[in-house]
Amino acid sequence: MIIFGYGFHFLTGKPLMVTLLNVIPICIISSAVAIPSAQHLNANSKEFVIYESSLSDIFGVIIFNVFATEGAITFLSMGYFTFQLLIMLIISFVASIGLVYLLKQITHHVKYIPILLIIVLIYSISKIYHLPSLIFILLFGLFLNNINDFKRFHFIEKLDPENFNKDIQKFREMIGEFTFLIKSLFFLLFGFLIDANNLLNFQSVMLALIIVCIILLIR
Repeated sequence: MIIFGYGFHFLTGKPLMVTLLNVIPICIISSAVAIPSAQHLNANSKEFVIYESSLSDIFGVIIFNVFATEGAITFLSMGYFTFQLLIMLIISFVASIGLVYLLKQITHHVKYIPILLIIVLIYSISKIYHLPSLIFILLFGLFLNNINDFKRFHFIEKLDPENFNKDIQKFREMIGEFTFLIKSLFFLLFGFLIDANNLLNFQSVMLALIIVCIILLIR
């Protein structure tokens, strides 16, 4: 990303921040495309694609937001971002344990939607205060998926994770269905917003082909 940013900076003469902002989306591997494409790979390769594309999505968006909101990258701005990141890590840790505790304690038949709404609430509040809220989504997902590996910690062992693995599996299935719905709506809206005339624009087609070739060469 940095190499391409500097390369376009020297080739075009545009400010470095502008070229970096334009390069970041090209460097991001879309998990929406990569994860479904990896379904027929072996377990190790599939896991690698899932983590690589998910981390690429999340950190790509975070870095893009930092570059877009800051006029220049300075020690002060990086220090402020590091402080925000630490706050978000603490919030993510506390919220993840709290949500897993709620998932275990709620006995009502409606239990997954409230958990999902709390996740959306935490994400929204974090966005209001310009915190890297995607970190919370990442850490909560990792914590939920690997909770059995944390049993050596006393407070995790108290949650008795082995007895509510079925709840976690049902929650994961519900999230998968919501994800499919959101992706479908996204591509539907994307189709509505596309100008059909641009699809036949030679310059746009050539630029798209060049970008695809660059991505394939890098990969």
